[in-house]
Amino acid sequence: MAEVTQLLVAARQGDKKSAQQAFNLLYDDLRRMARSRLRQSQHFTLLDPTSLVHESIISRGSGIHTRRCHARVPHLSWGSWGA
Repeated sequence: MAEVTQLLVAARQGDKKSAQQAFNLLYDDLRRMARSRLRQSQHFTLLDPTSLVHESIISRGSGIHTRRCHARVPHLSWGSWGA
């Protein structure tokens, strides 16, 4: 996990290669977590795990924390993923 932390620190400083490496390392885990959360959710959503991960990454990456994602799956947030 230290490798991921180092990659995220470098990515935050603008290193695009580190950002891509961190994404590649974390992507499958994020999809597994999203799949699990969607199964546990009692709220209807049209999102599949991949779409949920992508929407979360886009909103997180742009600095926009939209309510739209939380309206679909209210308990699924970056904070609940430990990010």
